[in-house]
Amino acid sequence: MDRDDLLLAYLQKRLEPNARVSFETEMAADPALAAEVEVMRATRGVMAEEAPVQTAQEGWQRLQSTLEREGQAPANLNRSPAFALLKAAAVAVFAVAVWQFAVVPQIGPAPEDGYRTVSSEVNLPSLQVTFRGDATIGDIAAILSAHEGTIVDGPGTLGVFRISFPSEAQRNAALSDLENRSGLIESIFQD
Repeated sequence: MDRDDLLLAYLQKRLEPNARVSFETEMAADPALAAEVEVMRATRGVMAEEAPVQTAQEGWQRLQSTLEREGQAPANLNRSPAFALLKAAAVAVFAVAVWQFAVVPQIGPAPEDGYRTVSSEVNLPSLQVTFRGDATIGDIAAILSAHEGTIVDGPGTLGVFRISFPSEAQRNAALSDLENRSGLIESIFQD
């Protein structure tokens, strides 16, 4: 029998007389064990004083009366439904604003002929970039706007984006900057 089982058997008075005497001797020599026995006794006493819950309804009533005695209301009664709706509306407005002002300008116009693969020709100087999975839209938008880059295609099947730049100088500056951002870029190729 391990120590926990022995302790439980002692408290439940299921130990044989010899084992009980041996356990009490060990308890007298070990203050930690004696403290543990006292905690268990106190816990059993408190639990014995409380009436057992017969049904779920009685349990809820008991919880409610305890909260009322302490002067607290359940958490779901502390806020009005209007506050929750206002909060959800604010999050939705913020998400739409970020999408419209940060992402849409970086995506660029759709090609006239519909879908175009990343390997197709682009008339402007461009780079093929694979961003890391943990790169945020904000990080990507910041680097693109710093170099006037525009996503013209992508992501392809392998996650490759084609980014075009107004001039070769801007593409070269972006290439240099992106190569130094290992936390943002997984791979980068010049067209």
